[in-house]
Amino acid sequence: MQEVARFNELVDRQALDFSTAEKFAPWGGTAWTIEPSISMEGLHSDVVLMIDRASFYLRSVSNNPKADIRQVAQRLQLSKALDEAGGLDYVKKDGDKTVHAMSSEDSDAYLLGCSYDMAAVQRARKAMANETPERIERKARIQKALSD
Repeated sequence: MQEVARFNELVDRQALDFSTAEKFAPWGGTAWTIEPSISMEGLHSDVVLMIDRASFYLRSVSNNPKADIRQVAQRLQLSKALDEAGGLDYVKKDGDKTVHAMSSEDSDAYLLGCSYDMAAVQRARKAMANETPERIERKARIQKALSD
């Protein structure tokens, strides 16, 4: 959660040095092109999407996205959450995050990534906001005293 909160802060400050990929920005989210590409569960992609403040995905180009989604879902032991003519969504809950393999807005791609519990993300952001230098120093002193 702390990493998600920190990433959100970087987005807020526009401190990311990624190239935007507006044509892939879903549902009002943000998309970036990154070099070199990154991988997740065997999927390599140079497009990363932030659908909302707690949902992050890789975009994978595919000749047959539905078949690929089903294959990834089987490999990752995801459960079917949606299977309609317009799209697929397979999920697996893991604590405060949910892994998704799902259809994208594009007919030649699918998404693989995680969504995090929004309340948990907000708690992490608030906690991070309280991490003033003074509090960080005080915490370090207390931890050192406890370890001595």
